[in-house]
Amino acid sequence: MTGYLADDRLRAFGQPARVTVWPDRDSVLCIGDAEVLLRIVERDGWFVVEKQDRGGAWYRQMTSEWLEVARRYLLWEIGGWVQSAAGRQPVRSSPDEPLRDGFTLTDQGPAGPVLHWIEPAGSRSASFPSARWLSTAKRFASFADLPEGAIVDRLGSVRTPPSGVPPTAVPAGAPQPGAGDPVGVGGDPADVEDERRQRRLVDWGIELFRRIAPDIELGHRLLPEDDAVVVFHRGRGGGSIYVAADESVLFMASAVPPHEAVEMFRSGLRTPVERFVDRRRSPADQG
Repeated sequence: MTGYLADDRLRAFGQPARVTVWPDRDSVLCIGDAEVLLRIVERDGWFVVEKQDRGGAWYRQMTSEWLEVARRYLLWEIGGWVQSAAGRQPVRSSPDEPLRDGFTLTDQGPAGPVLHWIEPAGSRSASFPSARWLSTAKRFASFADLPEGAIVDRLGSVRTPPSGVPPTAVPAGAPQPGAGDPVGVGGDPADVEDERRQRRLVDWGIELFRRIAPDIELGHRLLPEDDAVVVFHRGRGGGSIYVAADESVLFMASAVPPHEAVEMFRSGLRTPVERFVDRRRSPADQG
């Protein structure tokens, strides 16, 4: 496949986030970690990027007539995981920035936005599931016409986690990272501030989880398209806490499919913080 990176190169790209290429006879390409998978499937001449969280249902992320566009989107998504695993703010453009020359974005309301552009090989496009994906489509435009090697070089040049421990793992009883920890790379004040804000949201989600389940191992993921984070129980049956930029939260049980949980979070549904009763305190302390 001319222009497509070999699986070995993709594995090397995803290694900092423990992402690898998985065998899947139903897909053109399947890549992810032990909990979340992304794949490309061909349906009626269209290439569909789908996502699966923890063995749940597959749900659509993006659709294109061109396989190279679907692969670029998949690599762009994985690149965000790689940068997060290395403690960096994902490379992204602001949704308020104008599109690059040659790109147009058609907002089709509930049908979802469609991104169009021109590259040397001809016109290309990508469609997204619903109106809530408008900001995602705008950010993908910064990478949509790049060769796979350029995407990997741009998103994969990150430092690896110390001691081989994934930074998303927060063992039970471990001290929480401080919101002021110098997690930035490169010293850009805006990036450092973004990373501190994200760390504050992660810390808040961890604190709420610790109140109701002090002894479980937690993980987290950034949700850059929502300016939010999700903190989750790394085992089965523990649920997830979605944390918005204003520190409001939504607790979802593990029985709720992740894509449905995200939709409810985006709709504004929230869990009152008062429901997170601190079990670490004695009855006397709780009054």
